Formats: sequence, C-alpha cells, structure tokens
Amino acid sequence: MTDQSIDEARQAVMLSRQTSPSSLHTLATLYAEVGRTTEARESILQAIEISGREDPSPSDWYVLGRIAEHYGLEEDALDAYRKVTEPDETESQSQSTYKLARR
Repeated sequence: MTDQSIDEARQAVMLSRQTSPSSLHTLATLYAEVGRTTEARESILQAIEISGREDPSPSDWYVLGRIAEHYGLEEDALDAYRKVTEPDETESQSQSTYKLARR
C-alpha cells in the first residue's frame, strides 16, 4: 500500500461524488490495511449506507476485521473474517476479499 494508492482511491471517490459503494469500499480497504482505522470505518459505513443496506455485506466484513485487528481485537477480527463468503464464478478469486480474509 502506498500513499499514491490511497490518493488514487480518494480521487475515484471524489470523481463519483461519493456515490460509488465500490470506490468507497476500495478506499476503506486501503485505509484499513495501513492502520488508518477512523478513515476506514467512515468510508465503509458510507459505502454500506449508499448501498442501501442496513448490515455489512460479506466483503465489508473484511474491512471491519482489519479494523478490529488494528485494535488488537483478534477474536472480533476472526469473527468478521468468518463472515466473508467465497466469491461466485464472476468475481476474480485471486483478488477477492475472501482470499484476503482467509490469509
């Protein structure tokens, strides 16, 4: 993860006028990976809200698990990772949050 990666993800969010759940999810994931937990939480909650869901999707749980890990909440992180489901045939297995959660 580089600052440039985060800058590019932030730009994608801005270009979509903060209406793209996938762009917000990507930004939240990057923030979570580098330990910027406050920003990760804000971004993932915004992505969930924009998606019209009340509960996190399986891929959202990956971000929530990473946040929990940064706070040393290993059991909570593991619980979150268990909620990440295997992708269907249309999603790339190598780039899925499922694979990341299993790692």
